[in-house]
Amino acid sequence: MVTSSLLVNCVRGLRAALASLHEVYKSKLVSLLQSSTETRLNKFESMEAFLLAATLDPRYKLDWCHDYDNEVQDIRDLLTVKYNMARSVDPTTTDSSPADPPPMKRNKFFALANRSSTP
Repeated sequence: MVTSSLLVNCVRGLRAALASLHEVYKSKLVSLLQSSTETRLNKFESMEAFLLAATLDPRYKLDWCHDYDNEVQDIRDLLTVKYNMARSVDPTTTDSSPADPPPMKRNKFFALANRSSTP
């Protein structure tokens, strides 16, 4: 089961939810949750492995990126660097496409959100 590609999306979703709660309630609890989220989860959002996992997951691609700070271009540059590194390590790889991937299972983590959006 793939979970690392969900991490960046979950952190950003949690941050957005807490920001909207803070606008409504302005409570110390929400401020504390925001602070704790930044302290504990911010580091995962900057780790290459999680950024690449979210980008390479066909469900998310680059949809999670903030375009205002050139994040899309930074991720594309990172992918290019990693691809070139992989090609230099194994020059026998070809550009032919691999066999069809196995069908993806539906993620039960977002079942409630998906249920409301499907007809």
